[in-house]
Amino acid sequence: MREGNLYIFKCGICAYKWYDTAFADYHTTDKNPELCRAMSVECNISENVSLPPILMFHGTKDRTINPKVSVVVYEALKKYNKDVKLYLLEGADHGGSEFFSDNVLDIIEEFLQKIISAS
Repeated sequence: MREGNLYIFKCGICAYKWYDTAFADYHTTDKNPELCRAMSVECNISENVSLPPILMFHGTKDRTINPKVSVVVYEALKKYNKDVKLYLLEGADHGGSEFFSDNVLDIIEEFLQKIISAS
């Protein structure tokens, strides 16, 4: 939803079953594949979808969500020329102090300054 110059996202969902053979070993939801596809981020990116700039961070040692998921979403966004940056944080799990390092905070600040100066 857009309010003025702000984009407000109520929620983002990455749902299994993945439709890429690289994720054949993931849990599947075969009971309702149409619903799963509708809820999967990478299945809903197209050139007609308007998105604000996106900044993504993912830990390479994430035990909750495989980092490949972010790579798939990133590649889908790039395929449709969306403004996206993905940073894989070496050794980071699903959150933690690595996400608050000076380097990461500098990347976030630069990203936000770019957005603010463009509006």
